[in-house]
Amino acid sequence: SAAALNGTVLVTLKPATTVSLTPPASAQLGGPATLTVTPGTNTVIADVSLDFGDGTSFSLGRITSATPVSHIFRQKGEMTVTARATDSEGATTTVSTRVTVTPLAVSGSASPVTATAPKVDDPVTFTIVVTNPFASIDRVVWDFGDGGTQTSEGLQIGHVYVSTGIKVVSAKVYPFQSADATTVIIVVDVKPL
Repeated sequence: SAAALNGTVLVTLKPATTVSLTPPASAQLGGPATLTVTPGTNTVIADVSLDFGDGTSFSLGRITSATPVSHIFRQKGEMTVTARATDSEGATTTVSTRVTVTPLAVSGSASPVTATAPKVDDPVTFTIVVTNPFASIDRVVWDFGDGGTQTSEGLQIGHVYVSTGIKVVSAKVYPFQSADATTVIIVVDVKPL
């Protein structure tokens, strides 16, 4: 006859792999934005890979606590940032957040600009000011409103007008590695000699 078996089986359930992704307070084209990746309680994350939604990705490797990640977005608009976390046993979880990347904030000016200046043949200096001090600028494409154009790597350039009248100057400011420019318009009234 068969004997009855009695006993206890201990089953330990592993908590699910969890991770959260906190978007930056703000994100501006060409400037650094900081996201935070945080593993869940009692979660051992062997690797977190991030897809920033702008064609770039990054692997954080192992994380054990809230980890800030700085990223420079190269496109403006709505980006979906996705974090894929893999635990020590190979289980994965994915979370996403939306980040609104705003255009680069810039302004422009011309000097000298007074009631009597600039005059024909006077040098005029144009200056672009970037609000975000951490933004990296690649180039500025200038259209001086008189048929003259020029590309500069710096934020300041000079130009001499040979005719009078209102000149509408356009400066397209391109952040580093970005095709998205922010355009600044500067109006200059060139006086006769």
